[in-house]
Amino acid sequence: MIDVDYVAEGILVNGRRLPIVRMPWVTGTRLNYWIEDNLDSAGALEKVRRGIAASAENLKQAGVAHGDLQHGNILVEPAGTIRLVDYDGMFLPELRPLGTIESGHRNYQHPERLENYDSSLDTFSAFTIDLALDALKLNKNLWRKFNNDENILFTSDDFASPDSSELFALIEQMSPLADRARRLRLACASSLVDVPAILSGHASTTARPSRTSPRQARRALRIDAYDSAALFAHQGDEATVFGKITYARTLKTRYGQMMTLINIGDYKNAGFVIVGFEQATRELTAKFGPDLRKIWKANVSLTGLLTKYQSPDRAKPNPQIELHRAASLQILSNDQLRALKTSTTEVAAAPSTPSHPPKSPPTVQSRQAMSVDERIDSFFAPDYTGRNSPSSPSERAAPPPAAPTLMPVPHQGTPTPPTAPPPQQRPSQASPPTQRRPSLSERISAWWRKL
Repeated sequence: MIDVDYVAEGILVNGRRLPIVRMPWVTGTRLNYWIEDNLDSAGALEKVRRGIAASAENLKQAGVAHGDLQHGNILVEPAGTIRLVDYDGMFLPELRPLGTIESGHRNYQHPERLENYDSSLDTFSAFTIDLALDALKLNKNLWRKFNNDENILFTSDDFASPDSSELFALIEQMSPLADRARRLRLACASSLVDVPAILSGHASTTARPSRTSPRQARRALRIDAYDSAALFAHQGDEATVFGKITYARTLKTRYGQMMTLINIGDYKNAGFVIVGFEQATRELTAKFGPDLRKIWKANVSLTGLLTKYQSPDRAKPNPQIELHRAASLQILSNDQLRALKTSTTEVAAAPSTPSHPPKSPPTVQSRQAMSVDERIDSFFAPDYTGRNSPSSPSERAAPPPAAPTLMPVPHQGTPTPPTAPPPQQRPSQASPPTQRRPSLSERISAWWRKL
C-alpha cells in the first residue's frame, strides 16, 4: 500500500469545492504491461504472483479490501515490488454505511457483484489473478491467445459462461492447476455469498451450484465508430468502439518521438480516431509494417476511455481513444464485426451520406494559445520528418489528441493519482429539464451530492 490523504476541499468544480484523495506518485509498470515484458521469465512471474497474493492476504487480515484489484491498479516497480493504487473503491469498516461506489473491473469480478460492500471484495479477483499468473508460467502462449489489454487471461464472458469457456477447459487440463480451475468454475456458477468458501477449498468442487440461473457478462459499452452522437454522449466513459479502418499512418514529432493516427470514417466530419504514441507505434510497426498498410480497411475494435479532440481549424471535434499497446487493437473478421453490430449498446442511425476516407489528412495548425485542448498540439512541429511524411502542407497529418481535462492520460507504466470519482459511476438521478446530457463536471458534482 502507499500513503493516501483525504482532502475535503481538494478540487473546484463549477464553483464548488469537492473532496479528493491524494497519493504520492509511484514509478512502476501496470501489471499487464509488465507481464507482457516478462513472459519468458517464470521466476519473475512467480515473484510478482507471490507479491500480489501477499498483498491480498495482508488486506484480508486487516479486515479491509481494495475493491478493484486488476491490472491497472497493480503496479510493479523495477525491483519487482508490488504497489496497489487507486483506493477510491476501498472497503473500510468505518465506510460501510456509505456503501459501494463501484463494482470493480468487469474482467476480474464475479458476475453477481453489484452492491455488496465488505472485506471479501478482493477474494474473487485475487484468485483469478493468481491462477492466471500460474497458468502463464506453465504456458506463455496463453497470453497471445487470451489477453486483450483489458485483462490478464480471464474475461467477464468466461465468468458468465464457464462451462463453454475455452480458457477454463485449457487450464483444467494443466494438472497443477486443475483443482483451482474447477473451484473457480464452480464459484462463477454459484451465488456470491458462497464464493469465499468455494475458492478456499472448503466446499466440494463437485457440489451442485447454489445458483443456476443464466448470467449476463458485464461488458463495456459497445458503440459503432460511425455513431458520433453516442461517442460524444459517452465522453469520459469506457467503451468498445468498432469499425473499418479508413486511414492509418505513423508520424515523427520534432523531438524524434513517434505517434500513430488511425481513422475510422471521415476525419474532417467528426470521424473516430485512434491515437497511439511511442510504445504503441513501435509495436504496431513491428506487427504491421512501417507504413501500416496491412491494417488499412481492416475491421477492428478497441476498448478504452472516450475523449475528444477539438481542432482549432475545424468546427466539429473528433471522438477518440488512446491506444497504449498494439495488443489492445483487436482485428476482427467480417462475422465478428457483424456480431458486434448486432449486440451494440448504442444503435447508430444510418448516415445521410456515405462516409469515405479523406483524400488527404487534414492540415495541422500551429498552436496559437495554451489551452488544454491544444496542449499536445504544441508538441509537434508544422512539418513531420517520419518515414511517411507528407509531401505538401495540404497532406499533413491529423492533429494529435488532447488530454482529457479532468483525468489526463498518464505515461505508460505510471498511475494517475485519483482526483475525482470515476466518471463512469453515474448517479441515478432524474433527467435535467433539457435534453442536454450533463457534463462530466456536473456528473461528478451530482455524484458527491448523492453520497
